[in-house]
Amino acid sequence: MIIITHKDVDGIASGAIVLRIVGDARVKFASPRSIAKVLSRIPEDSGEIYILDIAVNSSTLHEIARELSRLKRSGRRITWIDHHPWPEEAVKTLQRYVDRLVVEPSPSAASLVKKVFSANDEVCEMIAKIGDDADTGRYEMELSNQYYWVIREPGRRLYLLKALAAGNFEDERVKRWAKEQKQRDRSLLERIMREAVEVRLTKSGKKYALIDLRPKGGPGTAIARILARRDEIDFSLVFYSCDGGFGLYRGRGNVKLKEICEKY
Repeated sequence: MIIITHKDVDGIASGAIVLRIVGDARVKFASPRSIAKVLSRIPEDSGEIYILDIAVNSSTLHEIARELSRLKRSGRRITWIDHHPWPEEAVKTLQRYVDRLVVEPSPSAASLVKKVFSANDEVCEMIAKIGDDADTGRYEMELSNQYYWVIREPGRRLYLLKALAAGNFEDERVKRWAKEQKQRDRSLLERIMREAVEVRLTKSGKKYALIDLRPKGGPGTAIARILARRDEIDFSLVFYSCDGGFGLYRGRGNVKLKEICEKY
């Protein structure tokens, strides 16, 4: 049994809910840009694959379809659950190879996963709340803030996912990691705020921040949150890498990020 989930707080929350339900599984992390490569490394065999909180890029659709077809022919049962908007072509193409495809709007993938699996115990309820708080960009909960800093270090993501699946929300190691990472990133945040942020206005008067973290990436979500509070930014566009990695984050108000993505 394999769980493939996104690398952010919501993805980890989603994976934790499924792991809590199924009891035992290998966990792999992916993104819309890397999901085809991750699938290509899974051997042909029987067993379940759960793909969570990962949207589909049109540019890699046929590559993903090829890998899903290969895995399905070998006897794999595939479930894919995501709360992001998908191109209609992606839904029509991939539903031929996925045994259960659930693409529905939701504050977070974790909430959608909880709904799909009818996971209504107190632990899953709390995990879903954390996913909602993080993926809507509110970060009003102390736990979701802690977990954001923990997953800045990739090697700690699996530990956190397993801790959440076990219902251990107050893990002392996780608390220590969060504190240490936040302290390490403080000087980086200050430098980026000085050197890599440009505030602009759209034609309709919306204020947005262009945050350039290329080539090595950085704490884009944290910077976007600071700018939203400090400078009343409506949304932020973050460039993470030179090969097209970016993030779009809502600030104040009710900016429709989907429309921005589709237009530009």
